[in-house]
Amino acid sequence: MTARIVVITSSVGLIEGFVRDRRLQRRIGIEVPLLVRTHPSMQPLDRLRDLRHAIERRARMTGRSRVAHLVEHFAWRAIHRAAFPHVATALSAPVPWLTVIDALATHDPSVPRALAGVRADLAVVFGGDPIPPRMLDRMGVPLLNVHASDPSFCRGMPPVFWEVHAGLECLTLTLHEIVARLDAGAVVAQRTMPIAWRRTLVETLRATRDRMALELPSLLGDGIGRVVAGEARAWSVPPGPLRTLPTLRAIAGAERRCRRRWRAHGPG
Repeated sequence: MTARIVVITSSVGLIEGFVRDRRLQRRIGIEVPLLVRTHPSMQPLDRLRDLRHAIERRARMTGRSRVAHLVEHFAWRAIHRAAFPHVATALSAPVPWLTVIDALATHDPSVPRALAGVRADLAVVFGGDPIPPRMLDRMGVPLLNVHASDPSFCRGMPPVFWEVHAGLECLTLTLHEIVARLDAGAVVAQRTMPIAWRRTLVETLRATRDRMALELPSLLGDGIGRVVAGEARAWSVPPGPLRTLPTLRAIAGAERRCRRRWRAHGPG
């Protein structure tokens, strides 16, 4: 029996390789009939509301002021735009067997209805807002999350940055179960990949993200394949620190590390 997998993502370009790979899907016994694209084209009022909620959530996490988090939001946004000027928010071309719908958030009420409408067996989430605990049961299917880090090192966001800040040589892509605690569910599969060190922070983030797009289909094929076959042996990891957007000091430190490493070793 073929399992029906729905992908829910705000990072269409990174996960497009998986939804297009029909050979991989057939090999592991799945089909992907639906892609839910979150935050596709928010209106200004929606963006302001979303930003306010995000700032309030981060202030509660850290105990620091909303003003500080607002400054850091726009600083990180400038870096993100420079690193990923052409982030794909839509498929590069239609996929004949795939329906694409839009939702404002992962936990938008339209999402569980869409999952039920295609009789989904499992949903995979990559990017987007955390799902409130009250919404987990309403989704109606098991949920897996792609986290672009090892949860024992970093929970939360932004992916790649904190590994660069720490000067690590590799990062670990993780597929884990979604539970009420952010990025703390049992791990289904992991895949280690090198950080693509470059001269600047922006260039390092961009090159590493490009590598990540190539690694994700293998991670998903391995993890989802074992779940569908009933062979998954999920394991718990000690939850690491819950991180959020970096401070200006942390951004400057990561930039210095990229430049020092480039002078010492060249590209990674």
